[in-house]
Amino acid sequence: MDSSEKCPICGQENNGLHIEETNGWFTCCRCGKEVNNYIDIFFKQMTTLPAYTLEQIVKLFGRVNQRSAEEGIAS
Repeated sequence: MDSSEKCPICGQENNGLHIEETNGWFTCCRCGKEVNNYIDIFFKQMTTLPAYTLEQIVKLFGRVNQRSAEEGIAS
């Protein structure tokens, strides 16, 4: 069965693909990149990880190191 998929890199609509046979892999007709929209959809549904600033990281590890020192744990 032919299907149509949009390239996640350049946005080109790629027609006449046999996605079931290639487990989602196809080569974009515009940019030439090999992509897999099944994997792309999977990662878009994943929970994002929190981003910390350098100041937040220093504060977090400062507290961990201070707590370790108070408990007598070597860092």
